[in-house]
Amino acid sequence: MEVNNLNSVSNVSVNNVPKQYVDKSKFDGSVGIIDENNDALKVSINEIYNKKRDELSHSLRNLNEGIAATQISVNALGKQQENLNHIGSALIKLENSGDYENKRFETAQEISDQLN
Repeated sequence: MEVNNLNSVSNVSVNNVPKQYVDKSKFDGSVGIIDENNDALKVSINEIYNKKRDELSHSLRNLNEGIAATQISVNALGKQQENLNHIGSALIKLENSGDYENKRFETAQEISDQLN
């Protein structure tokens, strides 16, 4: 469309737009009637939702604590198994050395170190 042909465009009518949207200073700010039954239902739903969310949060916290305790136990048992393997190796080394009387104190100290 050319600028010269603007005369052919019809004028836009503002009369069909409600006054409250055109002149905001005339809006009285009133809100429609609130249905108390729906509000009570919303409150009930919110209470149930909050309760379920709290229960889920509590369950997740318990699961995380259980997983943490299990992981700590697994790590501790792994460390104990490693220590027992070292003690077993020290005792086998002592038995195979043939010099039990002289090496028993060294082996005892090595075992004591492992236990500590």
